[in-house]
Amino acid sequence: MNLLDILPGELALIFGVPLVVAVILVLVAGRRDDDAAHTRTQARYLAAICLVSLFVALFAAFGTVRGLTDLIVDKSGVESSGRPPPPFRDILDSIPGLGNLPGSGNGGLPSDDADYRLAVGSALFAVAAVGVFVFHDRRARRLVPPGEIDQSSTGRVARAAVYGACFIAALVVLLALAKAGYGLFRVIAPDVTGRGPDDAERQRGIAELLSYSLLAAGGAFVFHRAWRWLPEQTAGT
Repeated sequence: MNLLDILPGELALIFGVPLVVAVILVLVAGRRDDDAAHTRTQARYLAAICLVSLFVALFAAFGTVRGLTDLIVDKSGVESSGRPPPPFRDILDSIPGLGNLPGSGNGGLPSDDADYRLAVGSALFAVAAVGVFVFHDRRARRLVPPGEIDQSSTGRVARAAVYGACFIAALVVLLALAKAGYGLFRVIAPDVTGRGPDDAERQRGIAELLSYSLLAAGGAFVFHRAWRWLPEQTAGT
């Protein structure tokens, strides 16, 4: 299992590209300013690793919940809806090499194994990412305390990291809320959103609603904490 298995394909691209861009901006921030305290390189390292580990932890937690909530889905109902009619299935079964194709015979029995693999693998990623983030976040707070970002080169690096985290977190909230809303729609109108049994479609909708609601809540929490790091926000309270 790798990191790309945690998020659905389109979300891995949508969230991955801004994260890479944010890290690049952090690494080039403050390059034209004097570094009298010689802390710019340290700030770049801490900001980059905190950004990456923070969102890996968030996405891994989402992957864990996605795998667990998908366990409520009746896989047999979902699989049987896409299988060919019995006469055609019998013909496929009689052809060597085609009997084990998905939906063609009894070879591809539905299983929750993939959900368990996703949940356990994502949980391990989350634990590792949280440990990395906590270790580096403590040092980042000593270097640039919350609400004390100045105009030095180190401060500019910290500001780039904070705004990068806010941007990615806002994007996460936006897309996660949209996906959660569609999950709710699948629960309300399964005959409109799916071609299989209504119960299985509702279960898919519930799983989607729960997992993406958690992702939206996590993104909102990250945005709030990062936004409060800015000195102008602290001064306004």
